[in-house]
Amino acid sequence: MSEAAEILVIITSSVLVIFLVLAIIGAIQFILLVKKIKKVVQKAENVTDTVESIGETIRKTQMTVGISSVVAALANAITKATNAKRRK
Repeated sequence: MSEAAEILVIITSSVLVIFLVLAIIGAIQFILLVKKIKKVVQKAENVTDTVESIGETIRKTQMTVGISSVVAALANAITKATNAKRRK
């Protein structure tokens, strides 16, 4: 092999080693990024579940308040009607 060919082999192998090291570092960074994204997604799911449960609680409370106000109004009307009948 000539001296020029040996120099080209050394340069090519050096570039390949540098590329390999950069590829390994990039793969590690990508894996770390994916793990961080998983954590963020998990937190977002937890927040979504919490907001959903709060919404259900509010809806149930509104239904309960609505039903209890209807029952209270009905009881009030019955009381007034009963008192009106007693007065006559």
